[in-house]
Amino acid sequence: MVWQQFQKKVTKVLAGSATKIALGLGLMAIAPSFATAMPTNSDTNTYLFGTTPEAGQIGHDYIVMQLGEENSVKGAFYQVSSEYACFSGKVANGKLDLAVVDPYEQVAYEHQLNYEESALVANTGEHTTTQIVPEGFHLIDIVSNLANSVLAQCGTEAPLEI
Repeated sequence: MVWQQFQKKVTKVLAGSATKIALGLGLMAIAPSFATAMPTNSDTNTYLFGTTPEAGQIGHDYIVMQLGEENSVKGAFYQVSSEYACFSGKVANGKLDLAVVDPYEQVAYEHQLNYEESALVANTGEHTTTQIVPEGFHLIDIVSNLANSVLAQCGTEAPLEI
């Protein structure tokens, strides 16, 4: 029931001009932690995105995501002081093809999220890297402890299949 409401919200939002992930699902409540944080790090390929450009804002949606080999991704959708939903998937053809786990039923559901690409030039000027940003979200420079904790919880699970 909750997942169906989530799917309806996501479908409605995706049909609009901006993407906003509604996250009223999950059994685990998480509290904000602002003590320390790490910068978005291309060495670990861990990134934080938000519907607002600042981390830790109550009522806003966030995506913490780790890029792996062969365009694989794992991460979570979450809100501060609320629940989270883990996902895994692939980056392909301008979309994030994800398997998102309904935390109540522990069942994975297929979900696609568009992203925008931008070329970033490294400080050395020797190479260019491509940054993906989910549509409707902002890249946040600092990956918060909260985001790292959520990602760590999701990282204990095996990759998901739909």
